[in-house]
Amino acid sequence: MLAVQPVAPLPGHQLLVFLLQLGILLLLAFLLGRLAMRFAMPAIVGELCAGVLLGPSVLEQLSPGISHWLLPRETGQFHMLDATAQLGVLLLVALTGIHMDLSLIRRRRSAILRISVLGLVVPLALGVGAGLLLPDSLVPDAADRTTFALFLGIVMGVSAIPVIAKTLMDLRLLHRNIGQLTLCAVMVDDMVGWLLLSVVSTMATTGIRAGNITVSLAWPLVVVLAAVGLRMDISALARPSVLLTGLAVLAVAVVGKFTGAYAGARLSGLNHWEGLALGAGMNSRGVIEVVIAIVGLRLGVLGPEMYTIVVLVAIATSLMAPPVLRATMSRGEHTAEERLRERDFQGTRPSDAGNASLPATE
Repeated sequence: MLAVQPVAPLPGHQLLVFLLQLGILLLLAFLLGRLAMRFAMPAIVGELCAGVLLGPSVLEQLSPGISHWLLPRETGQFHMLDATAQLGVLLLVALTGIHMDLSLIRRRRSAILRISVLGLVVPLALGVGAGLLLPDSLVPDAADRTTFALFLGIVMGVSAIPVIAKTLMDLRLLHRNIGQLTLCAVMVDDMVGWLLLSVVSTMATTGIRAGNITVSLAWPLVVVLAAVGLRMDISALARPSVLLTGLAVLAVAVVGKFTGAYAGARLSGLNHWEGLALGAGMNSRGVIEVVIAIVGLRLGVLGPEMYTIVVLVAIATSLMAPPVLRATMSRGEHTAEERLRERDFQGTRPSDAGNASLPATE
């Protein structure tokens, strides 16, 4: 019988720094979330800014000493915070799954398929086109132009389930049919997006071979989520050329996602405002796009300037979603089915459930 070697306890200083990181992040996220709510915005708008303020974009510029003490460049220290962030994302996704209406998904599966396919293909194609047209100065010397373009297409095509779910919860729209359809379509898009990311990552490293594609499918999933704002450095946007290119890429990303989602919605029989609401929800890229950008930066497919541009798109689209969702969803009819679902989500059993008539669906 093998003797188990004792594990050394976590050093006191390392534990203290971790607890301070976690406490300050949570406190700042709470305060900024409440501030956003005072301006009639969902809490997630403020919460997304917490990591940016504590990261290299702001705190390191204002006070490098405090920044390096609070966020030391130690692998173990970052891993602890990343593990906590991943747990938070998993809990949020699990909570969202509990609130999914499986009966609606079964009835509207053809609509979900059309919306997800067009919501992925259109922005992906526009992203590949943009990647082929961007100036050579934004493509790393070691990167192949085709691989760079494919990577940018994936960046344009994906959405962020955690950010979209939190936005819908904050706006109290998760019970609405459009909220349910948005989450389902995004799930399909992101599954395909992760698969494509694995293939393109393999192209950028060892090349496409049957033996290494399977191995590469899992490794992007372990890249850091949630606290990704701590890695963002948007100071490069002070350069006019980078800023103008970033605005152009942002426009392509928004147009592509709105066009694809809107077309899929209209082909599925949804009205104009429902199509715009789907486009607004699926347009939110959030942490998922930043994760993909980190992968690209580590592989050498993206340079620092292009990484900054992708971060700009991620932040801008996430902040853009709440007001557009609120405006478009207010135009839609609040059906009896949605009211019943809202009461179920709140943990009550409606007395009029047997009398409510559900609208016809495909």
